[in-house]
Amino acid sequence: MSKNKRLIIIFSVVCGLTFLIILSSAVFSIQDVSAYCVNVKDDDPILAELDEKVLKDHGIRFGGSIFMLNEKKTVENLNQKLATAVPPVTNIEVRAIERAFPNRVIIHYIKFEPYFYVAEGGQAYFYAFGGAILIKTAELSEADAAASMTGAVQFKVKGKISGTAVGSSAFSTTLEHERQNAEAVLAALEKLCSLQDLADYFAFIDLSGEGKVFAKTNRGVTIEFSSRENLYDQFRLGVSMYKEFRESGKAEDRVRSGTGTIILSNTGKGLTAVYSPENRYVG
Repeated sequence: MSKNKRLIIIFSVVCGLTFLIILSSAVFSIQDVSAYCVNVKDDDPILAELDEKVLKDHGIRFGGSIFMLNEKKTVENLNQKLATAVPPVTNIEVRAIERAFPNRVIIHYIKFEPYFYVAEGGQAYFYAFGGAILIKTAELSEADAAASMTGAVQFKVKGKISGTAVGSSAFSTTLEHERQNAEAVLAALEKLCSLQDLADYFAFIDLSGEGKVFAKTNRGVTIEFSSRENLYDQFRLGVSMYKEFRESGKAEDRVRSGTGTIILSNTGKGLTAVYSPENRYVG
């Protein structure tokens, strides 16, 4: 065996032993696990309660090597535990695991807010943006009060809700066109505005029409969408006209913001918006 080969073997053995020593070192063993919510302010009183739910039975082994921690599997396990808790924790989702060397682990998570609600059979179901039911109220009066506090907007439907247990996901009804309308509306709203903006613009969005979607603004004027195609562009144009009316100093525009219909159409000239004093929405 040549001298160079011996040196390579010795060097490899030394590197391997060094790596094993580092892996087993107490310096790099997990000593602390904490939680961090990416969308709740540090001084929010609810933060301690959220952290407690995330850290309960987190499954990360203290004393284990920080190098051997599987981030992807840990995220999956944590979300599974939240989903199967009694009762299910539906307003939290773990997004990432951070290794803070030498021996700390930070669980990054988000808190879902009620984004919209649907009334059915004397109850109201509050949904997160992704479609999971966060809250189920027993009385519609409670729903109205909760909506005013959370900023949730009502989605009106005629079909029966598919899945009404807290934690049920993928909002849908027994009418296929309502499911498709909801899917298109949520995709558009995700790009268009935040939860706060949504509540600032709309009182409700009616998904029950087979050919059209209607949105009633907080001031009273209705936005009529031509179809569920390119809804993002339609929402942008409709909201832009509504904001122009609402913020205008002209008396006629203030009247327009509270009555009538903003009609969106796809024509040969592209997407257009026209105001009509006629109330074209029949709920």
